[in-house]
Amino acid sequence: MRTGLGHCSRRRVLSVSLLVCCWDVGSVLAQGEPSAQGEPFAIPVPRASEIPPPPPYILPQPAAPMAAVPVASVSPAPAPAADVVVPPPPAAPYSLPFGLRPIVPVTVLRLDTVFSFYQQNIAPSGQPERMEPGFTGTFLPTIGYRFHPSWMGIVRFGVVGNRPPRITGDEVGADNCEDQTSVDPTTMQSKTTLTKCGVASTNVLVGGLYSAKLGSSVRLGLFASMTIPIGSGTSATSEPGASAALAPAGQLSRSALDNVIFAANDWALVEGLDIAYIAHRLTVQAEVTLFELFRARNELLNPDVFKLNFTAGLHVGYFVARFLSLGAELRYQRWLSDPKSVVSDEANEDKGLPVQGLRHNLSLAVGPRVHFKIPGGHWIRPALTYVPGLAGVLATRHYHTVQVDIPIVF
Repeated sequence: MRTGLGHCSRRRVLSVSLLVCCWDVGSVLAQGEPSAQGEPFAIPVPRASEIPPPPPYILPQPAAPMAAVPVASVSPAPAPAADVVVPPPPAAPYSLPFGLRPIVPVTVLRLDTVFSFYQQNIAPSGQPERMEPGFTGTFLPTIGYRFHPSWMGIVRFGVVGNRPPRITGDEVGADNCEDQTSVDPTTMQSKTTLTKCGVASTNVLVGGLYSAKLGSSVRLGLFASMTIPIGSGTSATSEPGASAALAPAGQLSRSALDNVIFAANDWALVEGLDIAYIAHRLTVQAEVTLFELFRARNELLNPDVFKLNFTAGLHVGYFVARFLSLGAELRYQRWLSDPKSVVSDEANEDKGLPVQGLRHNLSLAVGPRVHFKIPGGHWIRPALTYVPGLAGVLATRHYHTVQVDIPIVF
């Protein structure tokens, strides 16, 4: 704006100067008119002293430099942050049950062996009890394959060996694992009694498990299976040792939970439901199972066309360390139908005879399980369990079982 005012001042000065000059020239012309005598027109030349000084010239003031307008600093836009992948928290450890079904699908080879020690009264009816010891060993390997995080297939089979109490009350009688030969005093013919000491193979169980998570800590499991009746010991007459090894020795050695796998003459359907809470190093799992047994062979020695059985269990396990868990497991079995053997046993009460308690069984399993990795990234989780009988035949025969369970998880 100052530059503009300087230009206006200069124009005004020039205008005033021109006006003054014109005024002076007019005055001079008025004084210097030609005379009548014809003198030439003369323009007087002013002396230097007569020339007025020029008006003062106002020099334009230099424009002040414009103040610098602050420019807001523009910081570069931050680069988009890379997606940070937060690893999910590790899954809560699962306490694998001892006798109940697993509820978490895995690929596994499970080597499950039990050693049962029991006592049986061999005294004749009406005489004081005479308890003799017996022993049963059962080996039940299980193969499980996980097809999907929620689906698992299972195949199970086994072998049973049984050495029952002596078949005679004679203190110096023959070994109970040898056939007994005697002579009938009436006919004078020899008679051979086959031993009930023997080994038998079980049926094959084929099934599957579906497991789903209900929230972050609860799992629901659905189980279905069937048996293939290919076990030995189908006849108590021709194979008394193998037959006795399966039932009742093999069944009772497993707390009567896996009873259909020892039913060599029956084809069975199995349906089960499991629910488990798994969090804070604690596992609480409950299960119920229904067994439907249909007679498949040996009609003469197997009077029951259909039998209905039920089992239930509760497992509680806690990880006291990363590699060690402690567990307790309550197991219950009950016949819902009325098999002939159960009815006969219950009828003994009215006759004043001892009742074995074939209707139901109750037992408790307690023990530790260790967990550690093996080469190849696999896990091995062996357990050692003690199982006393609490009710039913397991109590009347004073069952004490040791279970060695070795699952290898792939």
